[in-house]
Amino acid sequence: MVSQIDLLGGRIRVDANDLLSHGRTQNRDVVVLSGTLLEGIGNLYSDLDLYVIGEALPPRGPDGRSIQVVREDGRVRRINETLEGAGNLVLDVQYYTFRELATLARSVNELYAESKRSSRIFRKTLHADDEDLVHKLLTGTVLQDGTGHFNARETFDAGKFCFLKYRNEVGGYAEFRDLVGSWSDGDLDSCLYNIRSYLIAQVSGMMFLAGNTNPRPKWFVRRLGLLGEEYLELRERILTWMHGARHTELQKREGVEIACDLIDLTYDLARALLGTNPLYFTVDEALALTEREFAERAIHDREMSEEFQLLRRMFSSSAASVFAQIDGPPRRWSGVAA
Repeated sequence: MVSQIDLLGGRIRVDANDLLSHGRTQNRDVVVLSGTLLEGIGNLYSDLDLYVIGEALPPRGPDGRSIQVVREDGRVRRINETLEGAGNLVLDVQYYTFRELATLARSVNELYAESKRSSRIFRKTLHADDEDLVHKLLTGTVLQDGTGHFNARETFDAGKFCFLKYRNEVGGYAEFRDLVGSWSDGDLDSCLYNIRSYLIAQVSGMMFLAGNTNPRPKWFVRRLGLLGEEYLELRERILTWMHGARHTELQKREGVEIACDLIDLTYDLARALLGTNPLYFTVDEALALTEREFAERAIHDREMSEEFQLLRRMFSSSAASVFAQIDGPPRRWSGVAA
């Protein structure tokens, strides 16, 4: 175990033994240091995360300056303390048991298996705290292994987690329908507001396929910066779009069209990534799932056809572009006036 850990390019140094002391760790515990500071995307206001894993959660200690999250049984889940000798960073100590990790791993595996049975957006997901725990353990540094054989990547399969998060993010038809509705109604402000979220979701899904496990939306831009050179065009075009002027009607319409082009580019990149990991479904498998699912549906209406076309665009470059689908002929009201 390294005794000194440099953060923020050496501007801050923390002592590993001091961290273990703050964590009130036992000899048989596994202790993992993690957080965005170790990922290289944090700043002076980011926390250091210390995960202490043992057979049981610790009992509540004496009250002090720390902030404690205590369960009903009197066991401690979380403590926050300030590291005065390390730039006053906040140390966020969280306690888990080996049994809790095993249960969470089963949940990841079960959700992953279910997510591969369909190509439509998969809404079932883990709790946000559980997602963050998986990410932090996969990207953290083990300071102490009281078991002698702890391996986070054997407990949690990163490929399964990334595919599950990809499926949680991309292809939401309800959100896409809102884009079509606001565009056809001429409500460009709502369309721009919503397409920003939709674009971020599609790019986030692609970044999960690329292996980035960070699920926190606030780090979207920093995660973009971690992508390789093959994603440079996408990264620069997204940042340019985010900072573009949207004052006139023409600018707003152009903003929506450019965002659609960026979604198309994102789908192109995602299709390439789907073939890089045997735990993902391939493009051919996804298209076959799409064809089968819609063939099995008893009702075939316009809305089903529109969702089908959106999924085909995700998995095939030959399908109509995202903007062409948004800018299609508007629906006609078929009601009868009283």
